[in-house]
Amino acid sequence: MISFIVYCLYTRNMDMDSFLDEYLQRLEDDGLSKRTIDNNIFILKPFIKWLDGREVTDKTVMEYLRFLKPRNYTDSTLYQYRAILKKFLSTFSPEQARNIKLKVKRKEPPIILTQAEIEQLIEACRNPRDKALIAFLYEAGCRKGELVSIRLENVTFTEYGATVTIPKGKTGPRTIPIVYAASYLRQWVESHPTKGQCDPLFCSLQEPFAQFSFSGLSHLMRTLKERTGIKKDLYPHLFRHSRASHLANQFTEQQLKQFLGWTAGSNMAAIYVHLSQRDIQDAVLKAYGIESQTEEKKSFKVGKCPRCKEINPETSSYCGKCGMPLRDDSIKQLETEQDTFETEFSQLIAKYPNILEALAKYKKND
Repeated sequence: MISFIVYCLYTRNMDMDSFLDEYLQRLEDDGLSKRTIDNNIFILKPFIKWLDGREVTDKTVMEYLRFLKPRNYTDSTLYQYRAILKKFLSTFSPEQARNIKLKVKRKEPPIILTQAEIEQLIEACRNPRDKALIAFLYEAGCRKGELVSIRLENVTFTEYGATVTIPKGKTGPRTIPIVYAASYLRQWVESHPTKGQCDPLFCSLQEPFAQFSFSGLSHLMRTLKERTGIKKDLYPHLFRHSRASHLANQFTEQQLKQFLGWTAGSNMAAIYVHLSQRDIQDAVLKAYGIESQTEEKKSFKVGKCPRCKEINPETSSYCGKCGMPLRDDSIKQLETEQDTFETEFSQLIAKYPNILEALAKYKKND
């Protein structure tokens, strides 16, 4: 049976550009997301231009895919091209579309970041925004598109850290608890250059303080890789892979799906849970009193500030909210600096006794 779109093409004498507009409108009517439609536009427009008036057939589709090979696209990108072109071809000839084979490969997460490496990356950041971004990107396990969609109004601080609503997830909005990254988030929010509730949580540090871009995110990854010397490829989605792998040891599949925003029918949670069973070896050794040499800590540790009760990472030297020293070495350092200041100030007063009188006069006039 001739499809609706082919019927339109031949009965209304459409050119190919008008036909593409009709096709995209049908995709939108079928409820596909804007992101999916944008991907179709990105792939189909160059294909139609490349056709240069030729027919859409299985042969021209395969010829175009061979044309793309020298461009060194990743396997996943080529798969996406093949899938979109196959669906497009099926509107002309479902029979020919069957000749375009889609090889389904089982997805496995790539090499992931250890928690020590994540701490190293946070330490290498040189401003509150970057520290908050890296800590949050890992703990939330969000996609980069979700990260940049978050607004200041989506962040609420609580006695246990914070809750953050991700407004534009693949499965709709979701609200997640944030504990480890909460202190970093607070420090960034307090120094945020705009503070408007509808403004992006992560923005450029230069006027007009626009939403942080994907290119800016990629640049930050390259910069941190150079500073830390970490050999692994750093890219935003790696933080999501890493978080999913770590949580798979503690969460059920359903909890993983809810936290990370996977659909109910997604098999990604099952893959991570399955892979986490490699940890069974460590559990068996532990049952016999043998400590595995490869075992690392399963989650970041946090503690409450004794003064203001703010949740802080265990590695923090000072409270992110009130500034109180949290470690013995920080307390000793502060005491040393205070003693040094008092000694130097006393020497200054002894040398210039009129300073106190000048300070008192200044305070009175103020």
